[in-house]
Amino acid sequence: MKIIPLQETEERVTVRLEESSVSVANALRRAIVDDLPAFAVDEVDFFENNSCMYNEYLANRLALIPLTFDDEVADDAKIVFSLDKEGPCTVYSHELRSTDEKIKVFAKNIPIIRLGERQRLRLEATAIKGTARQHAKFQSTLASYAYCAKIKVKKGDKNLAAAVAACPRKIILPSGELQSVELCDLCGACTDAAPEAVSLKAKNDEFIFFVETYNNVTALAQLKRGLAKLEERCTALAKEA
Repeated sequence: MKIIPLQETEERVTVRLEESSVSVANALRRAIVDDLPAFAVDEVDFFENNSCMYNEYLANRLALIPLTFDDEVADDAKIVFSLDKEGPCTVYSHELRSTDEKIKVFAKNIPIIRLGERQRLRLEATAIKGTARQHAKFQSTLASYAYCAKIKVKKGDKNLAAAVAACPRKIILPSGELQSVELCDLCGACTDAAPEAVSLKAKNDEFIFFVETYNNVTALAQLKRGLAKLEERCTALAKEA
């Protein structure tokens, strides 16, 4: 399998998988989504809560707040976050104080609750390391893929202008040339408008693969970690065969 970089930012990376298959692309997606470790709140001790929200609802919200990650932190580490706020105010995620500088709140401006007059919230939340196979709260990355398109254009066809106008991504140019083919989502608007001028089908061995990260680990690093996990699982499977 070949991996061709297309676009990259810290939060999102897009690549093209060549000489691949649906099963391989989906296995990589599952490895990234399910097998990459992350920290998330697992237990919450409430010392005082006379707000309008039950403890269980607040615990669920806290568990879904993205936390930073560091490979050097032990697998069995327990990171404690403390919070003590009194209303009237809106409580935000950045007000959770961590006992470990390596593991802290990543998304800092998530509103947790609005406290009214004389309402108080005091708690300690314990975060642990886990994977999304255990619980969705540990999912730190989104991954998805789509088929690459194979587009053939009959240049000079009298109906070509209709296909050009119909394409929502403006991939087909009036000259019949193609641009940014990786943006094609196989919607079929071009072939509906001018079936004689354009043919469109999916390539069975090429895919556009997207990775988006939710924490301090870059999207490219998450992709590399996912590839390493997939290789590890394939090696283990080969030994069992």
